[in-house]
Parts: sequence; structure tokens; C-alpha cells
Amino acid sequence: MQTTKIVIVGQTTLLCDLLAATLVGSDMTTEVYSNIPPASVISVSTIVVYEIGSIETLRSLQHLPKAQASVALVRDPRSDLLRAILAAGFTGIVTCHASLAELKDCIRRTIAGATYLDAGVQRCLSRVYLHGQEDRLTEREQQVAILVAKGRTSRSIARDLSLSLKTVSNHRRNIFRKLHIHDAVALTHHAVNSGWIAVEETPEVYPDSSEESGTHSLLALHPPYPVTPLRSAR
Repeated sequence: MQTTKIVIVGQTTLLCDLLAATLVGSDMTTEVYSNIPPASVISVSTIVVYEIGSIETLRSLQHLPKAQASVALVRDPRSDLLRAILAAGFTGIVTCHASLAELKDCIRRTIAGATYLDAGVQRCLSRVYLHGQEDRLTEREQQVAILVAKGRTSRSIARDLSLSLKTVSNHRRNIFRKLHIHDAVALTHHAVNSGWIAVEETPEVYPDSSEESGTHSLLALHPPYPVTPLRSAR
């Protein structure tokens, strides 16, 4: 009997260890990694389960070799994140609320060449297709949006992406127009709700309109409209 190697990558140690213990058997072996594993452990005969909390996490996996099948374990099913995971070629997506039996079923189906989306993922995607979606951002606009949502200034974004300051400003304008929002605080909420960034990546302060002078304002503490706090009080 051929044995299938399952590589599990995630920072929720208890969940990953429980999943590994559930899967191990005569026809499966498992390896668990808390960080991105060496490329040498992944091959075209390997099934990989990644815990993915944001699009940024997904992008960090792009350099890894192609596996037989890839399964995403997501904390919260957010529409943009789910679409990005599917576009990256994943054939299974399961939320952390799924039972271990569902996770095992998902992996067995992906080994057989099928696609598996659990109920929470299906509900999220069906809402997108039923109610439509905002104008899609280009890949570059999404890169800029993620950095703005993390509290980065236009100057630092321009430097890191090798863009002019004017180009970054144009991207910001287009992002706000397409998403129908007006400031970085709202963009951060959108980024978290859409799965672009994790809550842990949200900034404590945001650059204000005078960012070029280096001044900052505590917009995060005094948003212009009622919002649900992204972080608990410290």
C-alpha cells in the first residue's frame, strides 16, 4: 500500500498536532511545522495543509514547490482571501471551526483529486456571488492597500515598491474610490474583514494628511464613525 505524506504548516500548535494525530495511520505519515518548511520536504506526491490567516501569508508560500494537492485551513472565511486561495490552486478549504473528521474527509477527497469546500466557506462565497462585489483592485493596488492598512506612509510604500510618490497617491485614490471608503482606518477594517491582513498586523497609529512632515494622529483611537475595535484595549 502506498503511503501518502501529509505536511501540516501552521502556528496554532494544538490544532495542527491534533490534526496530525488524527491523520496518521497505515496509509498516511505526517510532519508538522510551525513556520514555512524547507522546500525539500514538499514534492508532487505530498499533500500540504497550510493555516492561512491573510493574503500576505498566502503570498509567502508562493516560492514553495508544487505539491500533489494543497489544503487551506482558515480562521475566518473572508471573501477576498477565499478567492485568492482558490486562484492559487488550492483544492480544499476548511475553517478552523470544522471538526477533525471534516478535516480528514477534506484531505482524503483532495488526495482523490476532488475539490472540498466546507459549509462555512461555501456560505461566504455564495453571499459574494448573490450580492455582487465592489470593483476589483489590481494586483498593484492591493499591494498598496495592504501596506496602507498596516499604517505605512506613502513615502515608505513608494520606496519599498520602487514607485514614485505620485503613483502611490494615485493608487490610494483609486483604492478609496473602488472600495467606497475615505480613510486608512476604514481601509484597515476592510483589509481585516476581507482577509488581506491579520488583526495582529493592524497599526496603533495612522499617518494623517500631513504624513510628509512626519506628524501622526491617533486616528485609530478616534475614528470618524462607529467601528468595532480591531484590537482589545491594552
